[in-house]
This record gives sequence, C-alpha cells and structure tokens, in this order.
Amino acid sequence: IQKGHPGYRIARWVEVSVGKLEVVNLNAGKQQPSRNIMSMQPIRKHKGLPMCFFLGLNTFQLLDNSFIIGDTPLSAVLEPWEGLLGHTKDQFSPATPMMLQSLGFLKDQVHDMGRLMIFVFARIGQVTAIDWAPFRRRMMFFMKRGLNDMD
Repeated sequence: IQKGHPGYRIARWVEVSVGKLEVVNLNAGKQQPSRNIMSMQPIRKHKGLPMCFFLGLNTFQLLDNSFIIGDTPLSAVLEPWEGLLGHTKDQFSPATPMMLQSLGFLKDQVHDMGRLMIFVFARIGQVTAIDWAPFRRRMMFFMKRGLNDMD
C-alpha cells in the first residue's frame, strides 16, 4: 500500500505472511526420519489462519516539511509489526517520544529531506530441520544449474 503525495511525503507498507512451510523428501519412505527435511511451527493466528512466518516492511520518505491534509505522518510507519494495519492510523497522530526513542541515534534524521527510511520486522516460528547429505547435494545441483542458466 502506498499513501502520500509525491511532492511532500510518501509512505509504503508491505506485509508477507506464510501459513505453513514444510520441505519433504519424497524419495524417502513415510516412516524414514530423513523424509521431513524442514518444518516451521505456527507462531500465531492471522485472520483466523495459522502463520509461521511474518515480515512487515514500511518505508517513509520526507520530501517537504509542510504538512497537507491527506499526508501520512511518520508515526504510521514506525511500527512495522502492525503490518498493513499501520496505514489506517489517524493522519494527525504524532510520533510519540517512545516511538522516536526506539529509533536510537536515527531519531535526529527523521526531518531530513529526501532520506528514505526503512522499518522492518520479521518473526519466524520454531524451525525443525535435518541435514540429509543426498538431499542437500541434489538441492545444490539444482541451485547451481539455475544460477548457470541465469548467465
């Protein structure tokens, strides 16, 4: 989602979530321990569905200090863990001192013109993985073949 005016300030929100992730070796029998190469446990429910991976990425670029109606405040992008819901914040809600404190030494740069600020939050559920050499060699073969085809 993108909001703002190109001449004043632009804010963007990106959210990526994955419900379930498993890597299964179909060459192994169902009872062999080498069958389940990797799995990720869900961490929470999102819109009623389990989620094992979440990535929230927000960007903010200030191009002019003047604030017009419809502009997005900095406070709308400072909490990337909200995901796309961050764009629904009130346009007149200021960035609180606690929000700015979380920026650390960067809080002095929030009013710099043209600076692109990126805010990222990622959360991953418990990962269970095993290394099975024949499967790894086969995956590396396909990855190398794919990289060679890109040249």
